[in-house]
Amino acid sequence: MSHYLDLMEWLGICKHLRYDLEGASKCYQVCLETEPENCEILVKSAGVKMDSGDLEASEAFFAKALLVNGNDADALLHRSNLNMLKRNLDAAQSDLEKCLSARPDFLIAHLRLATIYMHNSKNSDAEGCLETAASLAPRSSEVHSYKGELFFATGDIENAISSFEKAIECEPTNPTPYVNLALALMNNQAAGKDPYETSAKAIKLLETSLEVDPQFQAAYIHLGQLKLSLCKTIEEASDVIGLYKTAICECRSSDETTDVLKMLVLAKAQVTAANLLGMKSLQF
Repeated sequence: MSHYLDLMEWLGICKHLRYDLEGASKCYQVCLETEPENCEILVKSAGVKMDSGDLEASEAFFAKALLVNGNDADALLHRSNLNMLKRNLDAAQSDLEKCLSARPDFLIAHLRLATIYMHNSKNSDAEGCLETAASLAPRSSEVHSYKGELFFATGDIENAISSFEKAIECEPTNPTPYVNLALALMNNQAAGKDPYETSAKAIKLLETSLEVDPQFQAAYIHLGQLKLSLCKTIEEASDVIGLYKTAICECRSSDETTDVLKMLVLAKAQVTAANLLGMKSLQF
């Protein structure tokens, strides 16, 4: 029976990764019928419910997990994500602080707490979290990415660029720093840079991000926006519409689909307006 439950847990993990949320939930439920106080399975079940948008059910699973072990670091970390989705940053911060009290070397908890501090403009506190994270994992792509985001938020674009470049160097298969570096470059054009050369570099970075992860919606959205801003012909704008259509087929959730659809509608509206006005170019 123990091997069967292990298999069901791993099957649930695989289904969750494939975004078969209903299938994952059923696998975890089989495990909980035999081990109702298995904290790890309760946390995984909460994660599935959170990804499916059922925040109330997710919260109930976290509550059960923390009744079993009030200091379970994974439960506290993931419940902080739920509280962030509910826009309850105070509760999220409390969960993360308690998580780090139980497990001071929990890298991702330091990074999440830094995000909350950044959101609340507590940049010195965020910097402290990131320095601790860097001491724990000096070659972590995530740590350098978060450092870059802090530099970006404080207007230090040059150091943001350097941090994102280090993040890519540490982990070339991480799609996020490619997008962040592209945005940083586009925000650094005022420093005597050739705008066309900068745009070309940004487009290449965004395309590389999609090569790394063909389902990374942020890359599709920023790539589409950048290309649409540079379009000179109706045909080029139509290519952007094609890009967004591809993105819709790669969406992992309904929220991602909604975001891409908004961009698709805006792009189509621009092309439709240009055609109605008899414009041959989208450049004014």
